[in-house]
Amino acid sequence: MTDPQFVRGDLVAVAADVHQSSTTDRLTVFTDATEVAARARNCLQQPFAITAAGTTRLYEQSTSIREDIVTAVQRRTTDCEWILSPDGELVYYHNGNASLSCSRDVAFNTLVSGFPRAYQQGGKIIVSNAAGDNHLSYETRNAFFEAFEFVRPPAVPTWLAAGLEFGTVLTQEGTGLREYRVQASWDRPRLPTRDLDAATAFFATYTVSDSDTSLAVSAVEAEFIAWIRHQSEEPISGSFATNLKSRFPGSLSDLYVDELPGRTWRYPFETSGR
Repeated sequence: MTDPQFVRGDLVAVAADVHQSSTTDRLTVFTDATEVAARARNCLQQPFAITAAGTTRLYEQSTSIREDIVTAVQRRTTDCEWILSPDGELVYYHNGNASLSCSRDVAFNTLVSGFPRAYQQGGKIIVSNAAGDNHLSYETRNAFFEAFEFVRPPAVPTWLAAGLEFGTVLTQEGTGLREYRVQASWDRPRLPTRDLDAATAFFATYTVSDSDTSLAVSAVEAEFIAWIRHQSEEPISGSFATNLKSRFPGSLSDLYVDELPGRTWRYPFETSGR
């Protein structure tokens, strides 16, 4: 990869395919630019953005949502985003309002009818609203793109925090290659609170509040270990259960519990076993 402004959603989509593949074991990203390496590593480590409201916004791919000759479009002046909920529901927000919802596993070409759509006819570009009427006609592509833009599908990650378990970013170093690594802000040698600070960052990034759900300590610890070992230069060994419980952002009766109540993962994900 060479473009420092590469589309994050394209990398997440490729990584999701690799993560689910039965024939491909790993994803390796090669680059000679530190800026590209940092951006790629961040995508694998956290394949989503967190909104100001704390919800999970997905990155968009560079392709468009299309079925046959019809392409989903939206007004250029609109503010739109794809939000993924903890129960796996994918919601498209248009100017702050939920305008479409579907399963995270949906085939995106089936969503075209839920949007205004554009197609070419007789040398012109025709746009109809979601109901299929109220047609607008544009003589040129420039005129069309001044008013509309294509709707981009989200890149739905199949992993949560363990992207660097199956993905590696390599940078050029002289005539060889080395893995690009970044020291986390909390990763300081011999700092007594290192693991506690890491637990705080982990809960804030990868879990959300949910009064009706709890997380098993064993599952949280497994995902935490898969995450922290790629964030630290220090050896990773032993149990992290007590530190995780100590920094759990909720109430626990004691530090011997096996469940963490009122908290859930940001979204459903698959464990690869790698």
